[in-house]
Amino acid sequence: MRSVETTEAHESDELLNIQTNFLERLASGASVQESLDHLCGAIEGLVPNSVCSVMYFEPKQGVLQIRSAPHAPQRLCEKLDGLVPADHAASCGTAAYRGEAVIVADTQIDPRWAAYREVAREYGIRACWSLPEFCYGELLGTFAISLSEARTPTPLELRMLQTGCHLAGIGISRVRADEQR
Repeated sequence: MRSVETTEAHESDELLNIQTNFLERLASGASVQESLDHLCGAIEGLVPNSVCSVMYFEPKQGVLQIRSAPHAPQRLCEKLDGLVPADHAASCGTAAYRGEAVIVADTQIDPRWAAYREVAREYGIRACWSLPEFCYGELLGTFAISLSEARTPTPLELRMLQTGCHLAGIGISRVRADEQR
């Protein structure tokens, strides 16, 4: 049996590998979509019973749009696409609105999920942790890890959330730059 320190060191190495792989993909010409999908899948591989998503903030419409959620049910993505950032708009909408991390340990009792409780129940989302992505003070979107069990993240999972958010922000910055050209 591996010690906790050995396991954490291994998972930290895995997180570094995810970061390196993501940046190498972008540098070698892979599409942002492919890179974000791979990022989500890689982090899901480290967080049991999770689904990751990247939402893009569309500034003209003022809404969050699903940019990557390769393992989320299509119907769930359709229900959350176009989410308006607000104080009680699930985890991602609230994170985008407040400009800070939103860690929801139980979607069935947290007031930020009141309007989305049925959606969470239908799709088995019991916890959802989200961070907003910013570039020079401008909201780019959010990165989230949703789980099928109610709980808070471990310190390593918080690092995974932060790393995923940072990398997704790089990808979305690239999309924004391409759009401006």
